[in-house]
Order: sequence, then C-alpha cells, then structure tokens
Amino acid sequence: MDVATINATVRSLIEDPNADYADDAYLQVPLTLCYTELANKLRLCNPDFDEYTIELPNVPAGTPDLTAFSATGQPLAFLIEPIRIEWKLPGQDPSLYKSAEKLSKIRDILIPGISAIDCWTWTHLTIFLSRFNVNLDIRVTGEFMFPPLSQGTDQALVGLNALPAMAYAIAATIGMKRGNQQWVTTYSAKADENFDTLNIGMCKGRQGKTERVGRMDRQRRRRGPGGNGIA
Repeated sequence: MDVATINATVRSLIEDPNADYADDAYLQVPLTLCYTELANKLRLCNPDFDEYTIELPNVPAGTPDLTAFSATGQPLAFLIEPIRIEWKLPGQDPSLYKSAEKLSKIRDILIPGISAIDCWTWTHLTIFLSRFNVNLDIRVTGEFMFPPLSQGTDQALVGLNALPAMAYAIAATIGMKRGNQQWVTTYSAKADENFDTLNIGMCKGRQGKTERVGRMDRQRRRRGPGGNGIA
C-alpha cells in the first residue's frame, strides 16, 4: 500500500478523482495526521506492533551516548523508546549478544572503563551508556515511529490491509476541513469500523503466535532438553 494508492482511494471517496483540488500537496497533511494517529492507536492496542531491532556495528570505545545515531537520517532517528540494549565484540556471532542492565542512573565505572556495556539509561530522549574501553557492536530493541510518507512510491508500514482504515480517516479529516458534515459522520464511522477489524486481526495473529510458542514449550518440557522423555 503506497501513497499513490492511498491518495487515489481518498480522491474517489471525496468525489475528486481528477485531483481538481485534492492534489498530492493538499492530501499531504491529512495523510500524515491520519497515518500517525493510526500507528499510535495500533501501538497502544498491540504492544509489539512497532517493535524493531537496530544493529549499530563497531561503535567506538568510550561513546557516552547514542545521540549521533539519533540524528535525521540515522538508524535511531525514529526511536520512541528503547526496550533493550545488547552488546558484543565486533566479529563475534550474533548469538553472543549480551544484555546490558537498564538503570535510572549510570553506574560510575572508573576510566578507562571495561570491555562491555554494564548498564544504560534513557533520559531526555537519549540513550546513555556506561563507560566501555573497546569498540563494540550494539543492538537496540525498541518502539519506533514509522518514517513519514511523502513520495508516491513510499510504502505505508501499518499493514497491507490498512487501506480502508487509512482512506476513510483521511476522507473524514477532509470533510472537517471543508465543512462537509456528511463526510465526517459517514467516513468517521467507517474508519472506526475498519480500525476495529484491523486491530482484531493483529490481536488474533499475536494470540496464534503465543499459542504456537506455548505448545512448543510444553513439548520441550515433556521431552526434556535433549528430546528424552520425562517421567
């Protein structure tokens, strides 16, 4: 589902298929608002909806925080809140990542530091790290905003089946902007209906995943770590 598809659908709903007034520039603001609102609502209903893991290879020794990686265009630019920080030595297998402890205040480690990240904290939208004295690969798992939609080929990341919820919400917003109460009433109701459908589908997907993991765990407990039966 790209921006061009969303815009074409919205134009059909607001009876402007030829973009006489609803050109791409006109639709940009309601598109951005509704996209952000939809993502926020799904994030509140589905805790792991926007959870991603970003790897930062070969971070220089002594780096006190990850501000440099949070600037525009950098890997952590859209980080809302970190969940977990892990580290390993460069060149090691990813299975060797170790978790650092999250604290409210960084432990005071003597200069020059240690060859590990002992702990981290999240303060003023910044990840601060304990003192380390070797280059490290760092893995950040957290909640991330989606990149903004601007070009016609940009893909909306909320889900392949989110077009109805997006299009109806944008059309309702345009109805408010243009004073068309019928659009507001009709399209707001349709947006809510399609959001509920989208959200229920995501919840079912998470429940299925949990059930599969639960079955696997029960099988392991019955068979034991090496596959042998447990009396």
